[in-house]
Amino acid sequence: MVQQYRRHRYPTEFPVEILSGEGKSKAQVIDVNETGARICGDGTLKRGDKVTIIASADRVTGVVRWAAAGRAGISFTPMISLRLVDALRYAKRPGLRQRFSSAGLQEMR
Repeated sequence: MVQQYRRHRYPTEFPVEILSGEGKSKAQVIDVNETGARICGDGTLKRGDKVTIIASADRVTGVVRWAAAGRAGISFTPMISLRLVDALRYAKRPGLRQRFSSAGLQEMR
């Protein structure tokens, strides 16, 4: 049996707009990496829907891989840059960067 590996997703709270066959709606990215994101707030999405995520000045295309209870998993096509991952992680919530950053850790002896 082959286990499927998923890259680490970074937690965030980033407001976006979702364009789909159902029209435009508001949602929030709740975790993200280069290959995809989990969003909350759009209960109209269905598995297989093609979507465009509008985040500030950036547009990202993807496919809904799963959807349930107002949340959905989006697989980006193509993968997004690390710069855009960081923008989705930090741009709207500067306090979040400090909460999830490991830069402040100190070695314990």
